[in-house]
Amino acid sequence: MERLKSAIAAFLVLFFFTFYSVAAPPPKTIRITAGEWPPYISEKLPHKGFAAHIITEAFLLNDISVEFEYFPWKRSFDQVKAGRREATPFWRKTKEREEFFYFSDVVIETGVVFFHKTDFPFSWEKIEDLKGLSVGVTDSFNPQDEFTQASKNGLFHTQVAESEIINIRKLLNNRINILPIEKRVGQALLISNFSPQQRQQITFHKKSLTTNQSRMLFSKKTPNILEMLKLFNQGLAQLKQTGRYQSIVNDFIAGRYDTTQ
Repeated sequence: MERLKSAIAAFLVLFFFTFYSVAAPPPKTIRITAGEWPPYISEKLPHKGFAAHIITEAFLLNDISVEFEYFPWKRSFDQVKAGRREATPFWRKTKEREEFFYFSDVVIETGVVFFHKTDFPFSWEKIEDLKGLSVGVTDSFNPQDEFTQASKNGLFHTQVAESEIINIRKLLNNRINILPIEKRVGQALLISNFSPQQRQQITFHKKSLTTNQSRMLFSKKTPNILEMLKLFNQGLAQLKQTGRYQSIVNDFIAGRYDTTQ
């Protein structure tokens, strides 16, 4: 009888150990890597920026804290792809990325426009209007297929830079003709990094190149990441249902995320 009790006890210990190992809850902190993209996300902005604030609050609704780490965008992407960090925000959903990432619901929608110098007579309606121009892009820029195909076909020349700030400097120095960049990001970078005289030299065309649905990418190499993704989507939906999401958007429109701390 004693041997039977011991065997049962050993079995129960093994069962609970195995069960809780397999069904372990997700960690209470998530590490998110991102580049500087003010006013949406920046180490220097209130709440780390408008969109970062949404992400933080969505996780907090499920008692998960967020640690933002800042790297160049390509490195941020590669860190999560390799499973060294759990997630990275503000990427488009593409077939190529499905191999390495799970996608969240849409966090924000953004629009890319062409910035150019005021003394450069630029107008466009179709992609063919970019013929012969020098276009500044970054490593993380991933536009619509039409733009990519036109670039590959040599319709225009692209110059790749490490950051948008470098591209704005190139624009000011006439090293590129146009710069596709998210409208509010471009405006924020000009305000925080360039003089009033320099800002007066740059404008943008109102027609959008793309309207993007930006999501969080979650690494497929991270254990229990699907549970983390589920909790984030639940928190994001709750923010929208309660009106908190719109409240943050209203603060964003009012410029309350544009001022550095």
